[in-house]
Amino acid sequence: MIVQNYFHVQKITFAGVGINPMVADPNDVVKRPLLCYGLLISTFFHMIIIAHYILSHIKEYDEVTDSFPLMCQAILSIWKMSIFLSKRKDILQLINDLHQLNLKAEQDELTIVRRENTNDAFVSNIYFKIVLATGTFAFIHPLIYGLFVYITSGKLVLVEANKATYFWNYTHIGGYSIVFLLNFLTSYYVCDVSLAIDTLFTWFVRNILAQFQILMHRFQLIAKECNKDASNGTGPGSSQYRNPKKYFWPIIKCIQYHRKTLALAERLNQVYVCSEICCLVFSVSRPNYSVFDAVYKVLFLTAVTLQLSLYCYNGQRIKDESMLVSTEIYTSFDWSHLGKPYKKLLLLPLMRAQKPSHLKGVFFEVDLSLYLWGISQLGILGFIVNSTNSALFGITPLFVVKLSSNNKALDMISRLKTSLMLITQHRPRKQKLLSVQFNKNRVNDEKQK
Repeated sequence: MIVQNYFHVQKITFAGVGINPMVADPNDVVKRPLLCYGLLISTFFHMIIIAHYILSHIKEYDEVTDSFPLMCQAILSIWKMSIFLSKRKDILQLINDLHQLNLKAEQDELTIVRRENTNDAFVSNIYFKIVLATGTFAFIHPLIYGLFVYITSGKLVLVEANKATYFWNYTHIGGYSIVFLLNFLTSYYVCDVSLAIDTLFTWFVRNILAQFQILMHRFQLIAKECNKDASNGTGPGSSQYRNPKKYFWPIIKCIQYHRKTLALAERLNQVYVCSEICCLVFSVSRPNYSVFDAVYKVLFLTAVTLQLSLYCYNGQRIKDESMLVSTEIYTSFDWSHLGKPYKKLLLLPLMRAQKPSHLKGVFFEVDLSLYLWGISQLGILGFIVNSTNSALFGITPLFVVKLSSNNKALDMISRLKTSLMLITQHRPRKQKLLSVQFNKNRVNDEKQK
């Protein structure tokens, strides 16, 4: 084992929905079809009856916003699982390739792999505990509230965890048990799928970062030997240098390793181009708001904010680490004593590393600037809430969606955006001109009278 709890959270969360991510054959990825597809169907059914409830009570603001969190997360969990199953061949291949690279690392390079995977295990465990607490409280907080009311007043109050169009009578224990079971299954599926896909993303990023760091470590070792020879007057650029191609092959191997690492980052980008970042809409202030609901909303907000930060922070790290390769090459070698063949050879990775690897979408890149934008939108929305005494509090749903450069949809979106901008810019001017013309006509009529 490379490190304790290596790929541990990912394995247990995928196993929770009947999937084995360690298999080589994509056809064997669904280990327990009944568990996997049964949870998917029950969550889809719950999402439908929640959507029906929202449409039926669209004018009841408080009731509708309370039903949004679970429905949004259910949609996103179903979407993420569908993407995983449809791209399971590419995902499993990427997992196996990274496993093999980690196992082939040298002893000094293994320290880098262990450090990154230790950090990944730490963050994944924190995320696991927060999501587990949120999911647990999501379906038991009505029971806690009902127990509290029963102890204090002696009345039996059966409150559903999430409002939906339940087409059976749940005012008695039998019907309410079915409602409770349905909410439990949906909460379990939403939390488990989110944990599995999100922690798998962080594991991918951490191990790709380890490959970039291993690459820089290898360049450092080569540069150390070159600089040592240069200090003795036998460097690649000196007249006494007898083996002009001594370091050619190690540098070429580093360039090949650089290309392989860049390909891994691009494959990750292709796998996660349709993955969700966050989605949250709910009501936070009502006169009849209970402390149990408030605790649930705080936990939910914390989990979704952490979910957003996982994607944005790791996207930023891939971008930064890929660009650090050029800095490492430039600062490690003594360029004044390098011969022209070495300078030309090192110029290739130096120039390529200046183009960062990143997770990209149509309108944005997944980095810390996106996280800052999301938080700023939250602040603006909070300001609107305070100024209008409204009860809405949320984070806009964001999607990492990529269209290829030759896709007609991208051109259509840009044209639509341009048209909307033109309409927005010219409409006020046209209204002003019409108003002025109307005033002139009215003045002329008054003069004639």
